[in-house]
Amino acid sequence: MKSSVRQVWMACVCVALGTFYCAYAATWDPDAPDYSGNKGTTLYVSKLGDNSDGLSWATAFSTIQAALDRVPDAKGGHRIIVRPDTYMEANLSVPHPGAQGSYNLLIGDTDGKYGSGTQGRVVIDSGDPSKGFKSYDWWSTIRATAQGWSAEHKDPTFSSIIWDRWILRNFYATGADAGLFWDCTNRIEPFTVVVEDCVSIGRAFGGGVASCLSRYDEPITFRRCKLWSLDEWGDTAGLYIRIENQAMPERPDVIVEDCTMVSPQCAMKGGNYGFHTFMRIQANRSRFITLNFSQPAGTPTDGVIQSVQNGKYLHVDFQDCTLMGYKIFGVKVDKDSAKDIGFTAKGSVNAYVQWTQEVPKGMNKLSSWPVEVFDEISMPTVPDPRPTMENETLVVGDMCEVSPIVWKDRLHLLICHRPASGGTREDYYLTINDVESGAELARFATGYGLASAEVFGDAIVVTASRFADNNWNDVTLFKSNDLKNWTEKVIITQEPNEHLFNSSVCQGPEGYVLAYESNDPAYPAFTIKFAQSKDLETWTKLPDSTFGTDRYTACPTIRYSDGFYYVLYLEHRSPRWFFETYITRSADLKTWYRSPLNPVLSPRKIDDGVNASDPDLVEFKGKTYLYYAVGDQLTWMNIKRVEYPGPLADFLKAWYPSEGLRDAGDMPGYRARVAAQAKVARQEWFRNAKFGMFIHWGPFSNHGADPNAKFDYFEIKSNPSIEKDFQVYASQFNGKSFDAAKWMETAKAAGAKYVVLTSKHHDGYALFDTKLSTYDSVDMTPKTDYVRAFLEAAHAAGLKAGLYYSILDWHEPGYYADLPKFVDNFLFPQVRELCTNYGPLDCIWFDGEWDYPASTWKAPELVGMIRELQPTALVNDRIGLNERGVTKLSDFYTREQPSEMNVAMGFEREKPYPWEACMTIGDYWQYSLKDKNYKSVKELVGILVDVVSRGGNLLLNVGPNPDGVIPDVLVERMKGIGEWMAVNGEGIYDTTGSPFASLPVGKCTVKGNRLYLFVDRLPEAPIALPG
Repeated sequence: MKSSVRQVWMACVCVALGTFYCAYAATWDPDAPDYSGNKGTTLYVSKLGDNSDGLSWATAFSTIQAALDRVPDAKGGHRIIVRPDTYMEANLSVPHPGAQGSYNLLIGDTDGKYGSGTQGRVVIDSGDPSKGFKSYDWWSTIRATAQGWSAEHKDPTFSSIIWDRWILRNFYATGADAGLFWDCTNRIEPFTVVVEDCVSIGRAFGGGVASCLSRYDEPITFRRCKLWSLDEWGDTAGLYIRIENQAMPERPDVIVEDCTMVSPQCAMKGGNYGFHTFMRIQANRSRFITLNFSQPAGTPTDGVIQSVQNGKYLHVDFQDCTLMGYKIFGVKVDKDSAKDIGFTAKGSVNAYVQWTQEVPKGMNKLSSWPVEVFDEISMPTVPDPRPTMENETLVVGDMCEVSPIVWKDRLHLLICHRPASGGTREDYYLTINDVESGAELARFATGYGLASAEVFGDAIVVTASRFADNNWNDVTLFKSNDLKNWTEKVIITQEPNEHLFNSSVCQGPEGYVLAYESNDPAYPAFTIKFAQSKDLETWTKLPDSTFGTDRYTACPTIRYSDGFYYVLYLEHRSPRWFFETYITRSADLKTWYRSPLNPVLSPRKIDDGVNASDPDLVEFKGKTYLYYAVGDQLTWMNIKRVEYPGPLADFLKAWYPSEGLRDAGDMPGYRARVAAQAKVARQEWFRNAKFGMFIHWGPFSNHGADPNAKFDYFEIKSNPSIEKDFQVYASQFNGKSFDAAKWMETAKAAGAKYVVLTSKHHDGYALFDTKLSTYDSVDMTPKTDYVRAFLEAAHAAGLKAGLYYSILDWHEPGYYADLPKFVDNFLFPQVRELCTNYGPLDCIWFDGEWDYPASTWKAPELVGMIRELQPTALVNDRIGLNERGVTKLSDFYTREQPSEMNVAMGFEREKPYPWEACMTIGDYWQYSLKDKNYKSVKELVGILVDVVSRGGNLLLNVGPNPDGVIPDVLVERMKGIGEWMAVNGEGIYDTTGSPFASLPVGKCTVKGNRLYLFVDRLPEAPIALPG
């Protein structure tokens, strides 16, 4: 048997390039440019998104690579829209190319037309100098590496040809070695990429394409781009091209339109050392600038346009272009062949060269410095849509926290005096100064800092933290009506393992609200919490209002205006080491919405350092003054101020041209995130297991063994009266040969990783000790708790164990007489028994839900109870009518028997979700004398491979006989599967489904960077895989 089984299905292993993902389909925008043909997925990238599914700005991915990874297929027409921001990413790669007539689009929403809510540059910063500056070891925006090109290069070769038929638009890209540069790494195949409205900067190359062929009807195109190379030594160019034609083409490989190329060595370079291949470039309305005007000889081999090996390999068609440099054409290797660089010149083609040089015939030699060309090098301006803040002023030096207030119609400043760290108690104190005169009006609160102030009526209210034991503690409120006499009271006491820092108070319709900064270890970095008071004396913490549970949020300032609480706060942007001030708002202090125009403050000037923190603001004489700290957060800090030319209410409202973006950092988001993380953790073993054994056993086994049975088991459903006749079989059921350990031996021999037992089937007979009925195996003849024995044996065998439970009950009278009462008084208590009396469970496998909707079964409450009692147990989808394959209450979806299993479902590829196919070896779930039509091992292995290749698990059923013994024919089938698994299980366990929608032959699974291909016979020729 073992030898023949191994010949039936054989697994082949090969290295896959990249990682495979699937994505949800999003709503399509018919007005999107550059699309014909397929209308695919739209994904969003924003640092303000919650990084969940990328299908909206609110749920946007926080990195470009995360969105690229989710491009679902090679049908094309997909687009990724990126919010203006700085993305510290390098070596971007995609899983799929675009398609002819349906290019994919990666676009920066620089003007806000795609709904990001803001305008600005989209910067992709891959210029890490510690990773670049190694010969041929590209560290750039686009991933392209070749194994062995340098001593450091040991990774498998990756070709950026996977970017075929993509459009990139509106990016500012920087690379330590190259900017937007596609090295197809000797994949000499047709390739097209379109780059528009980009600035691309690299040490070696500003941009370009190498090691490929072109398509004359779909040329590689750079349009309205600025391509800068920074290095004057080595292999550098503003634009580098190497197309490997065997003869000079009649039409261009590459089109350059309205671009500016700048380099110290050569503006555009073609070919490479030892490459005897041809390429042709069309340049329209473009500027080529080489900064090598040295006297008197310049760099003789480096022309503005350079062909590396020989001039005959490069041809450029110029139309309305300007070229500037020591000389126009140059060749590195065969230096004397510079005259062989082919070109045509149409329109106005101007050249400015060193005085000893001539220009090629057909070009106009300029005699004056073309200043306007250098204007084209500069960055295009981008309008700032944020509220106007003007008159930036340095207010206080060597200071970190101040708080402005208006008291008695004069502007005052609360100043927190403290050292950067350490010091004595006396080094920490607060003063209030008159802004106009600079006079100190009050000095108080020795030992306190991180304070803010507000005025309510005639009272000045200050909240501050106490510095002791080298840390900040509690929140204390100081109050005075005259700046001389101060009351003092601790209003917020820190929790164990917590310290409290900056705080701020405002008045809303329900009283006073305090926002305070905490380092609660339950959340990352710093978090903002809230408390409420009616009288400024007694404060109640608001745990449901905690904000910033998913990231660094600090230094809050809170204000109330026109129905909303606004909080200005600090975010620490990583990996870019920046501290920026953001704004968020909430109507109920529970759900928060960030402004799409964020950040409010960002360090942009030299004297800002890396910091724009500790914001506080006040309205004074019709203007809003915003104070904030600049510096490096370590050794120096100064206070600046900007003005908004309008009242505070207008300033706050101006940050919300729309509702804003729902912030996943609030408590509802935190709970959803915790639940999602718990779900993933629960699902992990299930995703990896792939194969389990289902066991149907109970009184129905006696019924199946009765050759004279007068009714079919499922006739009880339509005719409940015959349930009394079925009770005869319950009385006969005794399981005299039951041995749970033997069952586990069968499961292990098959290679199953988990087992599931019918703890109660539709007939209502329980295989466990239930206090809700005597119709169970403990109260009746067996006098045995089979569930307990089953679970103990499974755990001893190292198998995961689940319990099947039918939520309907043909035996319990209440099911028919009063279903709501049955649900409350029988269903819930019995499931509770299973969840509390048998230790940890790995799965609750529901069934029998089909007659009523989830609301009737109280499915959310039922699943919630299981989550509370068995937080790591999986729950399937059979919790209500029409819930299978749909409900997100479940941990996995189910399909049953080949009639369902053979129909592909959306949760396999379009919306991936863990799923399981359950199936019988014969025709019956339970033991039956009628069961004769058994599937062969070959059939069963084929079904297992098919299900796993589609991302699912197979739960294969066995039905023990009335005595509790699994029939030999079933044991043999399970053993046969196990023999095949012993050889090929590597391609089954711990794998994911096939990345291919279809294959010419066989099935495929994936593990890491390996593909496992399953075929039923050895192929006579190589198998061509898609992509």
